[in-house]
Amino acid sequence: MKLRLAGEFREFELEEQEGRVSRATGSKLRSISIDFFTPLALQEAVENDLNARSIKADDGSTWNVGNWSSTHNGNSDRKRYEVDLHESDDITVEQISFQDLELTVSHYAHDDGGGTGPAVIRAVVEVTEEHAKHIRSLHEVSSYFDLTRSGVTRDPIRVRLGRPTWQWIESRDPDQDPTGFTTDTHSTPPRNASGGQNTRRFELVFVTEDGDSEDVQTPSDWQDVWVARWARENRAQMSALLSELVQTGCLDTEAAERVVQAGKNSDPLDLRRIPSSAPIWQD
Repeated sequence: MKLRLAGEFREFELEEQEGRVSRATGSKLRSISIDFFTPLALQEAVENDLNARSIKADDGSTWNVGNWSSTHNGNSDRKRYEVDLHESDDITVEQISFQDLELTVSHYAHDDGGGTGPAVIRAVVEVTEEHAKHIRSLHEVSSYFDLTRSGVTRDPIRVRLGRPTWQWIESRDPDQDPTGFTTDTHSTPPRNASGGQNTRRFELVFVTEDGDSEDVQTPSDWQDVWVARWARENRAQMSALLSELVQTGCLDTEAAERVVQAGKNSDPLDLRRIPSSAPIWQD
């Protein structure tokens, strides 16, 4: 079987693992593991795909990425990867309903959690600002509620809402990035060419109550960890750089203080500019 990694389909030898029964449809799903080497030049592309948690196969199937690890011999120009993959349900969901909202779904992904942890559901919807406020309030409460998915089952499942990511739709404001994604749900929507407010495209993340725990992380949680680490590293590097410049006489103390103050007065961190797992509506 060929899997799409680092921008193209590649042949892998598969080792079958114990399968599982889908929580969503009751069908039998395969689990496999792959063990492969890749050039160091492809390391970033491969790991970006693995961190996106979903991989396509040449037969049209989708595989959720489970546990994976990598090793590297310092004298080698290749890196070894061991990856667990779990077959994803072939599900078409056109609408979801929860908390008095009925939303049309354009893209849908279901990670069964490997049969042990909670299932993680990601659904892309386009909403008005009024609906966006309702979704924001659900995230802030962080409680479980019923979610119904047309095309899967009429029976609701109990879920909580992970932190959603979103983008503006059809922005005409040159200061806004219509293709950028952010998790800042408190900013004011830009006006479009006709003077009305644009809608938002949300990638909603739902975590099932079954199998959930305080240790469970969703894709948006991974981004939180990445951003925190990125901020700490850059703050330490900037502080060290300013100290070196002052000590060598390239910068006086007053100038260094102005640089620090400029950082404090800057706009809030724009998460659209920070790499994260690819939104599921991008092919």
